[in-house]
Amino acid sequence: MSQLSSERVIDSDSDLSDQELSGFRPPRGFTKVENLEIMGNLSPKTLKNKEIWLIQVPSDFNIKKLKKLPVNLGVGQTTEFKVKDTDYALNEDLAAAEQSVLKRRYKIMSAQNKNSLQPVPKLEVSRFYSVSEKVKIPEINYAKVVTQRHDVEQHADLRMRHFPTGYGRDNYEEAKKEDKSVATPKPQKRKSEDSPKKEKKHKKDKKKKDAED
Repeated sequence: MSQLSSERVIDSDSDLSDQELSGFRPPRGFTKVENLEIMGNLSPKTLKNKEIWLIQVPSDFNIKKLKKLPVNLGVGQTTEFKVKDTDYALNEDLAAAEQSVLKRRYKIMSAQNKNSLQPVPKLEVSRFYSVSEKVKIPEINYAKVVTQRHDVEQHADLRMRHFPTGYGRDNYEEAKKEDKSVATPKPQKRKSEDSPKKEKKHKKDKKKKDAED
């Protein structure tokens, strides 16, 4: 009679339910909103005749120190501004404003009460902007930095036999010079008349020898 094993198979979901769930931690680069009532302003009534802009900033960017945001409404234009001795650039992301991207990535949530949020289908993001730090690259004097390349000394007894794909002997002057200096001798053709004459002479000599015998 077989015996049951002492090992048990535990469902992963039931196992997790017994454990203490840790508090919510926002993803990297995001900040948790403590007061959800602020999100109640995101409603069709309060945003009537207004646009919603989504502005992405660096994680170390202090948005509270930004009093105003200079925006250039021209297509593909970049706006530069400074916050506390740091230069930044503002760019508009036109690809993110496409309807296919909007429906797939972004939903606007509005607070119904202090503890719950609800998506608002009538609201959509109109413009997308990204703020990035502008790094100043110093001017480089390439004449002082770059070292001129020197050709490797070529030995006289070496021949160029291999060429890159798509190139041949005619593309390199070195290979042409080698062909002129090392001329291959042409093979000499044997005259077709030599063999019959030699054969006839051999027969005559043999007959003459037999006659003398």
